[in-house]
Amino acid sequence: MVREGSTTNQLADQSDKLKSVKGVVSRVGTLSEGYYVVKLEGIDSIFTVSTDQYPMVALTNTTDEVEIKYIETEEILKIDAIVFDNLSIK
Repeated sequence: MVREGSTTNQLADQSDKLKSVKGVVSRVGTLSEGYYVVKLEGIDSIFTVSTDQYPMVALTNTTDEVEIKYIETEEILKIDAIVFDNLSIK
């Protein structure tokens, strides 16, 4: 059994560029097989989350509070989440 937050993407060790955001989910949907997109209230970017690494993303609903960590890049529209934690699921 994989516990949410117990695994991190291999890019997580790039801590100098690692950014974190907490927020309330305004939209969530399937992007493609194995990937979801998550939109947070008040943030223009959308975050892609792998269900292989973070299966709890499939249970995420609007109004859930989440924390997402990502590597800062020039891309601002679609950002790959390297850590996903749904704080509303216990």
